[in-house]
Amino acid sequence: IGAGSGDRSVRPASGTLGSAVEPGPLELLGVSADPPTISPNGDGEADATVVAYTLSVDATVAATVLDEAGWELAELEPARWRRAGQHTVDFDGGDLPDGRYAVRLVARSADGVEVEARVPVSITRTLSLASLVPAVFSPNGDGRVDRARVSLTLGREAAVRVRVLRGERWVATPFDARLKAGRRTVLWDGSKRVGRLRDGDYTLVLEVTDEVATTRIAFPVTSDTTAPRLRLVSRTPPRIAVSEPASVRLRVNGAVRRLRVTEAGTVTIPGIRGVRTLIASAQDAVGNRSRVLTVR
Repeated sequence: IGAGSGDRSVRPASGTLGSAVEPGPLELLGVSADPPTISPNGDGEADATVVAYTLSVDATVAATVLDEAGWELAELEPARWRRAGQHTVDFDGGDLPDGRYAVRLVARSADGVEVEARVPVSITRTLSLASLVPAVFSPNGDGRVDRARVSLTLGREAAVRVRVLRGERWVATPFDARLKAGRRTVLWDGSKRVGRLRDGDYTLVLEVTDEVATTRIAFPVTSDTTAPRLRLVSRTPPRIAVSEPASVRLRVNGAVRRLRVTEAGTVTIPGIRGVRTLIASAQDAVGNRSRVLTVR
C-alpha cells in the first residue's frame, strides 16, 4: 500500500500488511551428553551428565532413559512446554546398574508434529577416588618432588592408560596395562619417548576401560625444573629482585633474614637501612634452589 500525498501529516510508506515469518520445521538439534560416560559413586568425578539440545521452535519436550534394547526404564523429565532455544536435562544414573543406555528426547509442537532424538550414555562404577599429586613437580633427578603420582581405586580389573598432552599434542604414555581391583598408584618421573620434558603446563589423562566403556579424567600438571634467580636491585634502600615465588634466606650485614615471596618482583629487605654485605639464596615450592647471591 502507499500513503497519499495530500495529507502532509502522513509520511510515504510501502509494504505488505498482515505478513508473518513462517516458523521452520520442528527439530531437535545439537543433542549431546557431557560427559558421555558417568560414574555415579559419589566421588565428585563424572557423577552425572548433562544432556544438551536446541529446540528449533516452541514445543513440549519429554526425556526418558532407554536400555540397550530400546525399552523405557525411567522418566527423566515429564513433557513440558519449552521455548525455542537451548535447553538441558540432568541425568545421574539413579539406581541403574552399570551398562549402556540412551537418553531419549521427544518433542511435540502445537500442531501435533513429533520428533525424537537419542544420545548414548554409559554407566560404569569401575573407577573412583582418582587424584594427582603434586600439581607441580620437578623431574630433574635431584630427589625433591621428582615424580607426579596418580592414585585411583578400581572396583574391578580394568585396562588403565595414562597419557600426557601439551595442548592437543601427545607427549608421553607413562602407563598402559591391566590392573586388578583395589587401590592403585601410577608414577611419572617426567620421562618421555624422545628427549627431555620441557618446563610448562601439561594435561595428564587417566583412562580406565572395562567391558562397558572408557572413563577419562584429565588432571592439569606443571613441570618446573628452573631454579629461582636473585639480583640486588639497590643497596639503599635494600631491595632484591626474585624471579618467581620462593622462600629466600639472607644474611645482610651479618643479620639473618627470611622472606616468603609470593610473586615474582622486587622486595625490600626489612629491618635493614642499607646493604654493606649480602649472602642470599632462594628455594621454590618444588625444591629448586637458586645460585647463591654474594655482595661485598
